[in-house]
This record gives sequence, structure tokens and C-alpha cells, in this order.
Amino acid sequence: MPKRILFLKITKDYDGLLENITSVSELFGFEITIHKFATFDALNTYLSEANGSVFDIIYVAAHSNENFLAVTPNGDNALSWIDFADSLCGCPRLSSTTKVYLGCCFGGSRRIATTLMSNCDMIGSVAGAPCTLSTIQAPLAFHSYLFLSWQALDDETLSSAIGSVIRSSFKVHTRHEMDTELAMSKYLQWSEFGQHLFPASMIRTVEDNKVLGDLEIDEPDSSQGADE
Repeated sequence: MPKRILFLKITKDYDGLLENITSVSELFGFEITIHKFATFDALNTYLSEANGSVFDIIYVAAHSNENFLAVTPNGDNALSWIDFADSLCGCPRLSSTTKVYLGCCFGGSRRIATTLMSNCDMIGSVAGAPCTLSTIQAPLAFHSYLFLSWQALDDETLSSAIGSVIRSSFKVHTRHEMDTELAMSKYLQWSEFGQHLFPASMIRTVEDNKVLGDLEIDEPDSSQGADE
């Protein structure tokens, strides 16, 4: 049975990258479904009504920081990560092994991974670069991610290898690795004590259309080394 990728194109910055990402996905035996959205309302509607076989990977192409993802670098039509987790969990085509690949700035942040996995049990792992990501690095990182996953490397080796390729940091956060942390996060989010510890974006009280700041997808700095 072929594996499946759902590509959620939320920003126009990916217009010139779709052909490359599609061909790479098919090279590794994936069927890729691409859906383009101008608003998060349209995204929510699609996810809730999707029927068919389970998606193995969800690729999210958007602008983001550690609090929100958005359609534009200025934060237009922004959505908190916790609300995005709710949207994903409303999709009947996810399973507990579905991998979320965040092709956006700060997508590999541990905080984002914690928010997504603690609010949706239908996410097995979250991967991405925990820093700014350029339009050159984005398809290269995904190609490396598919290739190294195909080689069945462990997550630490995979993260390090992709970081070396894109000359920046890359992280894969798995539910198994973060099991204790996720359990504590779930408890604290719903406790009175946790309301004072967690940022608003991690507890379901979020202002609409938040300006994200520093989400421009820039060309990579040739002097930039690999980060932790």
C-alpha cells in the first residue's frame, strides 16, 4: 500500500516549490495530495471533511513563529498552534503514527511540538527547523527528511544529518521521546496553576490576527553555521 503525504499550502511563498516537492515525494513512493488555502476557515473545513486512507505525513507550508502560524509574514489571518492542533485532530485521515512536517520558520521548536502533540493524540512526531528557514532550505530539508527516513535512521542521527545538509538546525520530536513532558503539559494546561505558567498561545486564550514578526523567508546566510 502506498504511503501518503498531505501538503497544506497556506502561504504563496511555496508557489515555486511545489513541482520539486511533488517529484521528490513520488521518488520515494509517496502519493502526495496538495491543497491550497487562503484562510484557516477553509483549512478547517477541508480537514474535517477529508475521507480516505490515513495520511502518513502532513506537510505544513506557512509562515510562523513559536506562537502562531499565518498566511503572510505580517501575521494576516493568524492561528495559534493549539487551535491548529485541534484542526488536525478533527481530520479522520490521521492516525497515532502520522508525522507532522513543519516547512516554516521555527517549525522544529520543542515548544511547538509540545503544543501540537499534547493537544492532539493523532500526531506521532513533529519535525522542522527551530529557526528561520529560507525558500532554498525548505525543499532541500524535506528531500533529506524523506531520504534519511527511508534509510530508517534514528531520529537523532536524522536530525543531525539534515542540519548538516541545510547548514542550520533541524529537529525531530517524537511522542515516545517526549512522553513524560507531554503528560505534564496536558495536566498543566488544564490546571489553575498552569494558567499562570503557560503562554497564552499554549492555553486556548489567543488574540486574533497577531502580528508574528520576523517571519520573512530570507535567503540563507552563507556564513551561518549549524545551530544547536
